Amino acid sequence: MKRQNSQPIGNVLQELLQDELFCQKLNETRLIEAWGKKVGEDARSKMTSIYIKNGILYVKITSPALKSDLRMRTTEYVRELNQEIGCEVIQDIKFL
Repeated sequence: MKRQNSQPIGNVLQELLQDELFCQKLNETRLIEAWGKKVGEDARSKMTSIYIKNGILYVKITSPALKSDLRMRTTEYVRELNQEIGCEVIQDIKFL
């Protein structure tokens, strides 16, 4: 029995990618992955929480020295991460 409202998978994916909220969440996920690659394995092991809220990347870090080092490069990281994703996903990074 054939479904009456079936669509090609390409059309469904295209509609999904045009959904603004879906694209925003996808870009946020990509940015968090890019952040992890940018700071490296050693730094990632000292991070306990990473999330984006209202255009700000929040990173909870257990090492005060690492927090200080990363804080000095915040502007550079924001620019590089947004550039890698291809759109402005975040405006700032807060280290907790």
